[in-house]
Amino acid sequence: MKRSVFVIPLAVALAACSSAPKLTKEGAAIKNVSQYTVDQCRQLSVAEGYGSYENGKLKAAEIDVRNKVAAAGGNAMHVVQKYTVPKKGEGAILAYVLRCKPAVK
Repeated sequence: MKRSVFVIPLAVALAACSSAPKLTKEGAAIKNVSQYTVDQCRQLSVAEGYGSYENGKLKAAEIDVRNKVAAAGGNAMHVVQKYTVPKKGEGAILAYVLRCKPAVK
């Protein structure tokens, strides 16, 4: 996981040129679980979402990471780290891709 933390600043810089992602139907169904609920889930992988940082929020990065979690076969995610560069208006979210049974509500 340390490797991902070092990759985030570079990826954030590269993502600045892209347009805002659209939330997919599958991405909208992803649940954000707490550290206490994670024990009831199986970790599949790690996903990183990138996007603009506006009004103190990483909305584009959250959409991006939700879509990636869904594409990786997860039905939930647990955010591990948020990284922002306010002066550039960019940010990233690192999250565990989780498969929870029964589906987390």
